[in-house]
Amino acid sequence: MNKNIFMYLSVALILLIPFPGRFAYGLVAVIQLNILLISGLAFRELLVRLKMEELQSQLICILLIFLSILFKLILTAVSPVMALTTGYAMYMPAVSVFVLTQLFDKQTVPLIICIQRTMKKSLSVSLVMLAIFLVRDLIGYGTVTFPSSSGLAAVKIIPWAEESSSVGVFVASIPAALIIIGLLLILFSIVQTHRSLKNIPVQASKENTDADVE
Repeated sequence: MNKNIFMYLSVALILLIPFPGRFAYGLVAVIQLNILLISGLAFRELLVRLKMEELQSQLICILLIFLSILFKLILTAVSPVMALTTGYAMYMPAVSVFVLTQLFDKQTVPLIICIQRTMKKSLSVSLVMLAIFLVRDLIGYGTVTFPSSSGLAAVKIIPWAEESSSVGVFVASIPAALIIIGLLLILFSIVQTHRSLKNIPVQASKENTDADVE
């Protein structure tokens, strides 16, 4: 389970790289990720019921690409500037979701339970992603941005922050995104290792108790 969560976090956080370091783009990425995730799980369940497991990977891939194109068209209609800025990054959530649908909840469980389990992980990762985009937006530009028909609607939070600041520009850049991803994965590994070590004495004591009873 811990390995699955680690993989989920790794795949989802990859979305930090192609999208600009503004909260508005993070919001779009998270919404698209979760819509594709629910659609992919539901479609996979449909394929299982139709006895089409052999074509599952190919058909899910086609579905995710189609939905990504549709999402891109909707974004183009709502905010042409954002659609132009994101470019091919809009197709990265499809890649992440394809990997995730192949990794988790392969066991035979009702669809609603499968979605609930997956969306719990997705909600946690989505909040982490939004927090990172928010921090990058604040430090990099001193603003909180939201999607707008004219591009980005920016709310100035830190008046003295300047876009020309070298530190701010770096925080909002792709290298900073890579560093953040690495630090988060290291932190997650440390926490999971610590939890595993704490559980070892408990398991050992239970085994000793069972042995004494016998």
